[in-house]
Amino acid sequence: MKRSFIIILFLLFAPFVYAQDTLKNLNQPGRFYVGGNIGLQVGSFTNIDISPLIGYKITKGLSAGVGLTYQYTSFSGRGGSNYGGRLFVRQFIFRSLFAQTEYESLSVKTSRLNESSMIIEERKGINAYLVGLGYRQTLGDRAGVEFTLSYNFLETVDTPAKNPVFKVGFVLGL
Repeated sequence: MKRSFIIILFLLFAPFVYAQDTLKNLNQPGRFYVGGNIGLQVGSFTNIDISPLIGYKITKGLSAGVGLTYQYTSFSGRGGSNYGGRLFVRQFIFRSLFAQTEYESLSVKTSRLNESSMIIEERKGINAYLVGLGYRQTLGDRAGVEFTLSYNFLETVDTPAKNPVFKVGFVLGL
């Protein structure tokens, strides 16, 4: 828990540390990138995640961005679609290793029993705060495949992806 707190503080204050470098290089080409994640969890609980993103390189090692999320989940024969958005900040620690923090807000389809033992399906807002590490395998100068392993500090019974959260993604520099 103490290490997670240190990583969170670092990711929150890193933009201020690099602000001077950012102002000098603000107009450089190639600072935007697109990509996304694909997540798959199968078993008694199934979660399929497709999440496109767009990011901006603030400095050489620090970037931030936004994305959309679409998930299909199934548990005990019941399935539903979840959708929402997310914000992330990523700091490269070494050449291919990065730390990432991400906030995600989803509209999730849930089921519950009412007083008459009837199943009631409804939509519920669920938030996730993911902190983790990732690895980028570059594919040429402008593309890469990313693997991230995160922990959701806001996990609940209705959270679609259970801890730990593993994602595979790709990025393409513009």
